[in-house]
Formats: sequence, structure tokens, C-alpha cells
Amino acid sequence: MIKKGFLLIICLILCTGSFFVSLGNTAVHADTPTSTSTSIPTSVIDWNAVRQTVDGFGGSGAFGRPDFIMQLEEPIRTQILDMVFSKDKGIGISIIRNLVGDGVAAPTIEPQPGVFVWDDPDWETKRADFDKGQIWFMNEAKKRGVTTFMSTVWSPPAWMKTNNSVNGISDGVQGKLKPEHYQDFADYLAEYVLGYKKYFDIDIKYISVANEPNWPASYSGCIWTPEELNVFIRDYLGPTFKAKNVPAKIMMPETLDFSEAYAIPALNDPVTVDYIGVVAAHAYGSAGISPFPVSTEKKKPIWMTEFGTGNVVISYDGGTMKDGLTQANMISDMFNTTGISAFFWWWLAARNESDGSDLIRLVHDDSGQVNG
Repeated sequence: MIKKGFLLIICLILCTGSFFVSLGNTAVHADTPTSTSTSIPTSVIDWNAVRQTVDGFGGSGAFGRPDFIMQLEEPIRTQILDMVFSKDKGIGISIIRNLVGDGVAAPTIEPQPGVFVWDDPDWETKRADFDKGQIWFMNEAKKRGVTTFMSTVWSPPAWMKTNNSVNGISDGVQGKLKPEHYQDFADYLAEYVLGYKKYFDIDIKYISVANEPNWPASYSGCIWTPEELNVFIRDYLGPTFKAKNVPAKIMMPETLDFSEAYAIPALNDPVTVDYIGVVAAHAYGSAGISPFPVSTEKKKPIWMTEFGTGNVVISYDGGTMKDGLTQANMISDMFNTTGISAFFWWWLAARNESDGSDLIRLVHDDSGQVNG
């Protein structure tokens, strides 16, 4: 079932309020109130005056969620894919956010140091099953016109980390990338982008270094400080992408809260700043909605790359009109106040009870779940 509130968001943003949006790198122009001789309010829109670029609206297929859709019978499977990605039959989601495999949450391309899966003599027989769900999801989106794919790192492989686990915290020990593996990790991300193009014909256009680096997750995660992210991008990832002609843009920091604070050291570094393609953050926590002045000054696109209700920003209210209006106002504020260029829901289609994390919630007859 589709979350009615989110469908209202697109309609409300596109059709009402203080601005108009056309998805896909198109101008956004504020209304200019005028008055006629009869005092009837009117708006004048100059489509040739570009005020803002909108890169799109997106969502994720991380943690195996596309597998749920793959298991559905036809015509339901196609109907759901159309509702998500089609501009004619659905809401036209235009960006997919993937999970870079760590060996647990998704398959890793380098299960042990220096050994990549495509170096296996039996790779051709194994290729079709590698990261099958996410690759299938991207290909289905491509059939419906989606061309923008980003991939986020939740965790490097366990062998690169201080706690020898992909979890953000394991046995009370927070996991960080070992400094001696900074170059290995930069090579890993370069090979990921190049390999997905070579073996799956998937163009990964954006690579995000970390998912919520300020959160010690009990699941896949990795702790970074702002300065560690700066050093890694400046001295390792940026130069490696340049040397290997990796076309993907670098995104950071994707913090839990909606703030640019974690990106400040990198944005203020005269070397790192040129490597940063997008400043991204999530809409959880209590930071509220505010400008990103440094990102704006440096002319960096700002993306809000993960949001699901059930947190302190807004509360899930069963997908009602109230919920739709609240979320529409939030997105409007992010575009107007912060100046974001893209907004992402968390999961596009999954089965996670009525907690508001799924844009389309999959429910089977024996689940005991209620509508919402």
C-alpha cells in the first residue's frame, strides 16, 4: 500500500505553496505576488530565471529490501515498480540510494585483502547472483527512466576496522577505519564504481563515504570524526578517484542529524573542498531545519538523503492528511530555507510494520499488520 501522505508531498510541492518544482535538474522559481485593479492576487512566473536546481527525489533499497519485491508475483511486482519509478504510472522517483557491500549487510567486492570477487576463476558463473537484489532494483529503475544511482558506505569490510566487525559498535568497542587501511579503502571504493560499470553496466554517479558517522550503530556502521573524513577524502579518496579516472562524485558526511557541522573541516580545506560533489545529511535528531551557510558559500549541492517518520522531526500519524501536510511543509522548508537539491525517503518498498519507514509497505495476509 502506498503511504498517502508522501504522495501528497509531491503534489503539494509541485502544485501549491511558494514555489514550483519540476524534477530533474530544472529551475525552481518563487512566486512574485502582484495586484490587479480589482485586488485579485496573481502570480507571475518567469521560467527563464533560474533560482534553484533540483536533482531529484530518491529512496533506498539497502539491506535487501528489493528482495521482497522480487519475490512478489505479477502483476503486483510490476505495479509496485511502476508506482515508485514511472512518471506516467507513479510518482517518478529519480534517484536510488544503495548500500556498498561490507560482507554482511550486502556482499563485499573484496572479502579479504587484495582479493576481489571478479578475480575468482569462477566469477562468470557467480556474477548473476552477486548483489542480486540491488542490481535488479537499479536495472528495473533504468527501464523506467532512472539514471542517477548513489551508493553509501555503512561500513568498510571488517578486516579494515579497529573492532574487526562491520558493526558500528561490537562488544562495547566502536569500529573505526584503521589508518593503515585508508588507502585500501580508497582503492576499494574506486574498484566498486569501476567494477559495477564493467560487470553490471551500472553507472554509480555518487559515492558517500559514510552513513551516519556520528552514530555508534549496533548494525553496519563506522565511526568517523569530521577531521578524519577530511583527511581521508583529501589525502586518499580524492587523489585515488582522480588517478583512476573514477567518474563518481564524492558525497559526505550523511550525519544522523540535519546539519552541515560534520562537513565544515572538509569544506574549509582548500584541497578537500574541490573533491566534494555533494554535502548530504539525514533528517533525524533535533537539529531542525536551518541554512547550510558554508555549503552554500562553497556552491555545493545539498541533499537530504534519508528520512522516515517516527522521530522527533515529525511523528508518524497513519498516513493521514495531517501527516501529508506536515511532511510537505518540512520538505518545503528544506528547499526554501536550506536550499536542498534532493530529498530522499528511507525505504521505497519494504515490510516494516506501520512505522513510516516504507514509502510502500508490503503486508501479507497473515502478518497481523494494520493499514497505515
